[in-house]
Amino acid sequence: MEENYVEDGLSLGELFRVIFRRGWLVLVITVAVTIVGALAVALIINPMQTQYSLTFSYNYPNSSSQRYPDGTSFVYRDIVSQSSLETAKASDEAFAGVDIEGMYEDDGISITALTETDADGVTVETGEYTMNVGGSYFDSSQQATQFLRTLANGPINYINSVVGSTDYSVNLAAYETANDYETRIDYLASQRNYLLGQYDSLIETFGNDYVVTVNGSSNSLSYFRTQANQVFTSDMETALRNDLDVNGYVFDNAEYQNTAVVQIYTLTREKRDNIATIEALRKELAELVKIYGNSGTTQYETFNEQIVNLTVRNVEINSERQQLIENLGNIGVTVTITEGDSGEEVVNVEYNTGENESDDFVNKKANFDTSLAGYYASLTVVTETFKSVNISLYESESTVIFNTNNVVASGGINIIIAGVVSLIIGFVIACIVVSIMDLPAYLREKKRRAANAVAGGKEPPEAKEAKDDKPDNE
Repeated sequence: MEENYVEDGLSLGELFRVIFRRGWLVLVITVAVTIVGALAVALIINPMQTQYSLTFSYNYPNSSSQRYPDGTSFVYRDIVSQSSLETAKASDEAFAGVDIEGMYEDDGISITALTETDADGVTVETGEYTMNVGGSYFDSSQQATQFLRTLANGPINYINSVVGSTDYSVNLAAYETANDYETRIDYLASQRNYLLGQYDSLIETFGNDYVVTVNGSSNSLSYFRTQANQVFTSDMETALRNDLDVNGYVFDNAEYQNTAVVQIYTLTREKRDNIATIEALRKELAELVKIYGNSGTTQYETFNEQIVNLTVRNVEINSERQQLIENLGNIGVTVTITEGDSGEEVVNVEYNTGENESDDFVNKKANFDTSLAGYYASLTVVTETFKSVNISLYESESTVIFNTNNVVASGGINIIIAGVVSLIIGFVIACIVVSIMDLPAYLREKKRRAANAVAGGKEPPEAKEAKDDKPDNE
């Protein structure tokens, strides 16, 4: 009978009573392990395993052409280039801790163009792009979201900077260096046509009634186009050219004098050569007629055509020379063409004759200069207006469209699950620790009581399990 009261076994209830005598210690160990485990997952394990992704697309004028406003190609891989990473990091102090060096060297960031198969079975890009980056390069998902969104905005920032820095007045700059009136008129016309072409392109994309706000005033694209055209219309251009042709205004008298005289000599020499060629052709044609009579009619046509062309050219030469002579006369240089002893034309030039431009001619030229300067100034104003229109339009129409507000995380361990697992592990560790601390003493006490019970005929230890037995060390 006595052997039944001396047992080394331990029931589950006894085990938990031993453990929960130190409930505060169990709680402390469990909470500590839970916190450490959750932090380890959040700060060490997850960053190493988590991948962040962000999907987006672009919308800007003429984006379907895959070109920037300056004509350069849009290459989506440039979004995650080393220079783009450096620019994004430098844009905000919040990115100071982002490891772009490791990101670039480890190929830790990538971008892909999303594709689909069209009706013909051809794979085409959808215009959407996805960036993927490792979580270890960031302090948090919020920082990753901000950084990737900044990278995605890189092309839009570039577009706006290009539009703002583009020189829209190249023709006007060339106008200022031109040293003759005809070329200046050409540049003014080119600037007008350039502006109209730019407005036509915008109107084709956005429509006539698209409203743009410039300097606080809102007007349609068609209004701005009309404004650009009215300052120098085709009729105004024609009137300038006719005035120049009739009066032969000269921009630089000294330079024109030298050039015009040389042109007169050149044209006279060309006419003399043409006359000689015509005479030779006529003689050769006469010889052929003597030999072949009218049977060579087809062959004769070639000679006749050459004679006619040279004759017409000589008429043109006379007209060109006369215009040059009149222009030179307006600046005090007298040129006459006489017939020499051999019958050839001789050019006679009298420089510094003392003749001055007439008051009427001076006034006409002054009015011409004033008109030209006025058109230049007006075109300068509407060019600046177009630049403002273009900047405003691109700023409002160039955007990044994000599929989600925040990055999408994949991989890693769910923090809630990690917390629950850490809680369980912490409780188990706490139980083990308390058991190691208190269980040996409890078992010794249990044996001692069992032995005493046998020796004194008292009840066995099992009858006193509900009592507040304490180990020796307490």
